[in-house]
Amino acid sequence: VTVNPSPEWKVVAQTTATGFLVCCGFALLPLLKIQGISPAITLRSGSCLKGRFWQAFPIYLLLVALLLMVARSNGSDWKRALALVGGMVVAFLMLASVAKILMAVTRRIVGKRWPYLLRQGVSNLHRPGNQTLLFLLSLGLGAFLLVTILSAGNLLNDRLTLQQSDENPNLYLIDVQPDQVSEVKSVLRKNDLSVLESVPMVTMRVQSIGGVEVDKVEGVPGWVGRREFRSTYRDRLNFTETIIEGEFATKRADPAGIVPISLEEKIARDMKVGIGDKITIDVQGIALETQVTSIRKVDWSRFNLNFFMVFPPGVLEDAPGFNVVTTRTPSAQASGDLQR
Repeated sequence: VTVNPSPEWKVVAQTTATGFLVCCGFALLPLLKIQGISPAITLRSGSCLKGRFWQAFPIYLLLVALLLMVARSNGSDWKRALALVGGMVVAFLMLASVAKILMAVTRRIVGKRWPYLLRQGVSNLHRPGNQTLLFLLSLGLGAFLLVTILSAGNLLNDRLTLQQSDENPNLYLIDVQPDQVSEVKSVLRKNDLSVLESVPMVTMRVQSIGGVEVDKVEGVPGWVGRREFRSTYRDRLNFTETIIEGEFATKRADPAGIVPISLEEKIARDMKVGIGDKITIDVQGIALETQVTSIRKVDWSRFNLNFFMVFPPGVLEDAPGFNVVTTRTPSAQASGDLQR
């Protein structure tokens, strides 16, 4: 596979503009201190320029707004963006509080009998023009960055580490027709391979939600109506699934009535539906009235077959579809022998 790397100019422009605006915002903070000060004072050696917090308050608001825009532009919703920026503000305030407490403590504990070098060094932490606040903020943010990198690395390792167990398939036989399933299973058993899953799949689309066309439902992403869902039917949960709301339907109570379905929690959130809401599903040209009876939490990090929508038996058996059969081979040689 040939990969031709090329820069994402939109991302480059966004990061450049954001970095420039943030730098300008921080540069305005020290510039505000020289407002209303005569040139003679600024030229004096050792002079301390004091600024008022309320003069810099609009700049702080500007910086918070910029951080909020950056967090929002990276794909997070407003709640997550606010939580991220709020956490950063809290971290800044905590570090600033520690610096203020340190300066107050050092101002009171320095004694006249202390050695000269120690007394001068500790006193410099609270004297006018000190950089204690700046140093502690820099040190704290640096430590925060290192911890974040280590935590993100551990999280990625946990996500990408494959659990080597007999329950995790490493070979998928796709597009197995219904009349071929028994023969495929027989071939697997002849090769001393276990059948981990044999799952029927039927393609479908979401037509309407609550009687309103999916494209016109407020707050529902456009991809919900454009996506072709591959769903299955069964009367049990997988070990990768957990019911968090409602009750999983194992059968269709009324053969002529509405069809109960189970939705994955994130797709239910995107579709703005909950228990009892009705969804019209287009199963390859046939409109099927369904009702949400349960919502599942799915562990997508596992390599088992998971689905957004699960139907009970007795609904989709006659619809055109295919099967996926999974197994686990002990070696690449065994996988090659099976495929030959």
